[in-house]
Amino acid sequence: ELPTPAGKGCRLSAPALKIVTEAIACNSKAEIGFDAKKGKPNEIIGNKTEGALLLLVRALGCDYRDLRETVPIIKSFPFSSTKKRMTTVVQVGGGEGDSAKRRMYSKGASEVMLQLCS
Repeated sequence: ELPTPAGKGCRLSAPALKIVTEAIACNSKAEIGFDAKKGKPNEIIGNKTEGALLLLVRALGCDYRDLRETVPIIKSFPFSSTKKRMTTVVQVGGGEGDSAKRRMYSKGASEVMLQLCS
């Protein structure tokens, strides 16, 4: 059983927690599944670091699969060893087409990500 850090001592507001879990779920290609050969639940399929982050999402009380199904992904830029990052653009809130609000989630090598910050 995983701990639930989002309980009484949680320091993130509900909107911040939603953004963090959405970012992790949508900007990842890993999955958590059952390994029938090993008889092991919670087996990470794909990148182990991404899988660990998905386990964090679960520990925070969210299902990454539900988030992936409900958050419209507009564009995904897979991890590139040249760029050393992955980026996903999602639609947030209302609006359609050009009037839709969008949010961009990126992750990657710290030296690359820090250069993109202002």
